[in-house]
Amino acid sequence: MAAALMNGCATSVHLPKAQLPALALELANVQEEYLNAHQPRPTGEQGIRAEAPELQRRLSLIIDTWDDYVLGQADARRSLARGHLKLLAFSPLNDYERTYVELLLRDFGIEVATARMPVTDISRRIYIYGYNTTVGQHLEEKYGLNAFVGLIESAVRRNTTEKFNYYSPYFIPWRFNDDARIIELDSAQAADLRKGE
Repeated sequence: MAAALMNGCATSVHLPKAQLPALALELANVQEEYLNAHQPRPTGEQGIRAEAPELQRRLSLIIDTWDDYVLGQADARRSLARGHLKLLAFSPLNDYERTYVELLLRDFGIEVATARMPVTDISRRIYIYGYNTTVGQHLEEKYGLNAFVGLIESAVRRNTTEKFNYYSPYFIPWRFNDDARIIELDSAQAADLRKGE
């Protein structure tokens, strides 16, 4: 399915040959994640086409924004190679986010740059997705996820008495939702929360 969709869009997308394996893998991964989250799982290509227009939308989105995603990753790698720890976020930040940004700078020397663009700017959102995902992987390898989860809990406690939500600590926008204002739920923790409901 992913390969068929990629071939169907090939006339409007111009990619260097070297990027095709990475794009095909990304499409396959998104397809697998999407289908595993939906039970019963559609069978065969016709079943997927009939049952999952949302999956087709997501795969098309990946193809249409591939250059933005790759550019975000490349810029993040360059920044990390210079020793510059920076995350990107949409502005304005809410009270919890501003506190979290202060803690990131104080405890880890991580800067957060905010973009004054609407989250509906798909190219910017996917650029930030690629950038922050790459930086987030580096930070997690260096410090571990729990260090950032602890900071999030501290930021939330300073600003509200509400139940703590498990946000991505790296300001990763939700890739597939125009209304996702800030950051995406960590998939493993989100799955655990769904099991408890």
